[in-house]
Amino acid sequence: MKYIFIYVIIQEWKSAVKSAEKKYQLYISKKRNGFAWIVIMKNPIPRLRNEADRLYQEAGMKNNPNCLLCGKPAQCLHHFIAKSVSSALRYELKNGIPICAADHFRLHNSGDPEYELKIQRIKGKKWYDDLQRLRIIPVNTNKKYYEEIIECLSTNKF
Repeated sequence: MKYIFIYVIIQEWKSAVKSAEKKYQLYISKKRNGFAWIVIMKNPIPRLRNEADRLYQEAGMKNNPNCLLCGKPAQCLHHFIAKSVSSALRYELKNGIPICAADHFRLHNSGDPEYELKIQRIKGKKWYDDLQRLRIIPVNTNKKYYEEIIECLSTNKF
């Protein structure tokens, strides 16, 4: 892990922190004589999230190699309930719909609700109701959460 040490005057410290806070985790190690040591460590969450996303796709494709809509070989796992809508369902394999590239493109770009309805008909009411129940569970997406997700997906414990 790479660390960057910055020695700054306390008056300039707040602006230095604000400029780096989105991409980095900041730790204040010492304040003395008007100076502060700030340890800036690259935020691990984007890397962990990308790894978890990759493992999620692999796990879903391994279990369901064909497109749910047309039967052709699937290229990705579509989140039936969008990741932006529910963090609780981001890595829920029930929420992953194996889909070919053509159907995935049409699903996202056509605006036609028929695709969503067709998936609901194929998967069933119980599946849909389960997703609706799970989607409201609050999730704290911190480093520990992503490490646990990666462990589960790596060992097929989902």
